[in-house]
Amino acid sequence: MKKTMLKLIALSALISALALSGCTKEDSTDVTAPEDTTHVTEENAADASSENATEATAEDAANEDDVVVYDPDKEDLVFQEFKVSLFKGYSTVDAQAFLKANIKYLGIEKADQAILELEKRLKENQNYYINQLMDEKVQEAVLTAYDLDNNTLDMANFKDETYKKLAQLILDNGYKFFPEEGLFYPIIDYRGLQAYDKYTSDEIRSYLDILARDSDAPTVSDAHLNVVKDELETRILLAEEHMQKFPEGQTFDTIYDAYKMYMQFYTVSMAYMGGFDVETRNISEDLLTSYNDFVTENPNSTSAAIIKEYLEILDENDNKINGDVQDFLQDFNTVVVKHISSITTK
Repeated sequence: MKKTMLKLIALSALISALALSGCTKEDSTDVTAPEDTTHVTEENAADASSENATEATAEDAANEDDVVVYDPDKEDLVFQEFKVSLFKGYSTVDAQAFLKANIKYLGIEKADQAILELEKRLKENQNYYINQLMDEKVQEAVLTAYDLDNNTLDMANFKDETYKKLAQLILDNGYKFFPEEGLFYPIIDYRGLQAYDKYTSDEIRSYLDILARDSDAPTVSDAHLNVVKDELETRILLAEEHMQKFPEGQTFDTIYDAYKMYMQFYTVSMAYMGGFDVETRNISEDLLTSYNDFVTENPNSTSAAIIKEYLEILDENDNKINGDVQDFLQDFNTVVVKHISSITTK
């Protein structure tokens, strides 16, 4: 059961990363460089920034981490130029360099919009890079360079320069490599987007923090069972808090989808993937304890109310998975919707 549940947390995050972005694996194609893109190093990334930045000086770039210089006279021009820079083939390298140099000229509302526009473009480009990675030779090259124990990619371990450049290009464009079932997928690196946190609203900061936990999932995929449970419970509570704070926010729907996925995993997936003894049909003591602790430790949360309802159904059926419990789990999404409707106008 332990191995199954640890495996599921990684799979759940991959589903979040791909399903929430609307991306699916398409037929693999030949490995080709994206249109209008170039390999970016630290050196030429700085050049790209200076070429594209609107009225950004070298001194501005040097001080951008220390000074927020909102300029209403530049805001619209900067934002429009940023939007244009997003559509250069399948590359967001120039757009990211431009935003890094110029986001300080944007007000909070426009900064939020810029981050969401960048995220949208990364989602649109994601299938392209998935297809690039599905080539068997590319997968083999990435596997050779990937440290599965630490979930890191060592560029020095690439033996073929072509595949090395492709891997670096994917990283430069705002993705990270996610290993699952012997394959590597490019998922959006939300930790990278947190570099803009100080320019954005509380809503966007919260949004990026929650999704960054999903893109960090490999770091907990081999952890102890209790660590996995703690991380999943943390995501559930953070998502609930986000929905309570920003019920009319522009990120509500995405976090709501993520929340439902977390709750489904915590209950339904665990039930059908080893949470019950095959012979006795009893729920595992570890899982039952986890649910009871969650309710006890979060008495005022909507999520605890949902889990409490689940525990009541289990108790009525002697903690066995029978027809009543199966019916409850099969209709679990309706239970979630009912409870969440009590804390939001959505």
